Amino acid sequence: MTRSSRLAPGRRVAVAAVALLAALASLALAAPSPAAAAPSHEAELLALTNQSRAASGLAPLTVNANASAIARDWAGYMAATNTLAHNPSLSAQVSARVSTSWTRLGENVGYAGSVSQVHQAFMGSSGHQANILGPYNTVGIGVVESGGRIWATVVFVHAPDQRSPGTVARSDGRLEVAERGADGSVRVRTLQNGQWSSWQSLGGISITDPDLSAWGTNRLDVFIIGGDGAMWTNSQVNGQWRGWVSLGGRFTSSPTAVSWSSNRIDVFARGLDGAVWSQYYDGTRWSGWYSLGGFVLDAPTVAAWGANRLDVFARGGDGQMWHRGWNGQTWMGWEPLGGRFTSSPGVTAWGVNRLDVFARGVDGAIWSMAWLGNRWSGWYSLGGSLTSGPDAATRSAGTLDVLARAGDGRLWIRSWTGTAFSGWSVLPA
Repeated sequence: MTRSSRLAPGRRVAVAAVALLAALASLALAAPSPAAAAPSHEAELLALTNQSRAASGLAPLTVNANASAIARDWAGYMAATNTLAHNPSLSAQVSARVSTSWTRLGENVGYAGSVSQVHQAFMGSSGHQANILGPYNTVGIGVVESGGRIWATVVFVHAPDQRSPGTVARSDGRLEVAERGADGSVRVRTLQNGQWSSWQSLGGISITDPDLSAWGTNRLDVFIIGGDGAMWTNSQVNGQWRGWVSLGGRFTSSPTAVSWSSNRIDVFARGLDGAVWSQYYDGTRWSGWYSLGGFVLDAPTVAAWGANRLDVFARGGDGQMWHRGWNGQTWMGWEPLGGRFTSSPGVTAWGVNRLDVFARGVDGAIWSMAWLGNRWSGWYSLGGSLTSGPDAATRSAGTLDVLARAGDGRLWIRSWTGTAFSGWSVLPA
């Protein structure tokens, strides 16, 4: 530990489950994170944390936006009061905002002159190192810069599996599903003629859930956020995967992607500033990143019901759903759609001027809303008790699938067949 670094003893809590709730203020969509927050430093500390885990043969931790908000608030409090201490309300806040079913919880707090000094100090202390290399699957990181110091809080959580699937339907009716494996690698499988293929590993290291796009029967693209915080992609052409390629950028959420015509892909993710960022592939090159603004808590999602038409959805800082659309010439402003949610949304378009949006509600069920061409339907429940956000895809007009993960760690699916929703059923292992 260097002289310029200070740490509070690492803290760990292990319980079977807790059900504590806390009243927590939330920010509106346009509200920024605290003025002194340093998102780029948070991304750096996340990368260093996962690098240390990889060096010990451990899977990377998945960053959780709600856990990061808790960590950021506490780092801001320590900086404002010039006090190094643990968050006394940590367990209640994690229960309220991350998971009520966590089984292990840890926290590292400290300050230093740089992010690397903070991480070096953590790794040089047995208690803090035990948290970094501990049996966790989720992490939240908050870094605030004040008075020439870097104040850092790292919240470690082991909770039921919250990995969300990425899905896309091909033009021939095949449903493709991708997920992040327990070791951080990416794998895919296909539903064709009622039969599921085995999982196929694509390797790579992802710190977020993947997403998929497809512009034809012979083209499939998968997108992830790598350990360096950049977006990466791997393309399957005529059944062969080409390998991982970086698209650059620095992001704090899972990516989302859509293709509205041959040789066209648009991708989106939450940037270091909390805004939604995007770029597109036009058949020959990627455009470069540009901002759609806003302030969102986690990953956006996107759908296209026609050529040159895009609809982006995200959970705002106030917990409700927000929407922004591209009409072929300009981006419209962000509009609120109401509801209260605990996950990023999933969306699918199964016809001209028809959208169906899904998200995990505060009751753990999946809730949905439809755009009917001239109005929104209002939110209604699809039931279930899920631990992840959903994703959705359309196999044919009026036939769509919704997938999410439940407390048993398995992926579950519910399908609309044109007249009614089926019940929830588990995907084969």
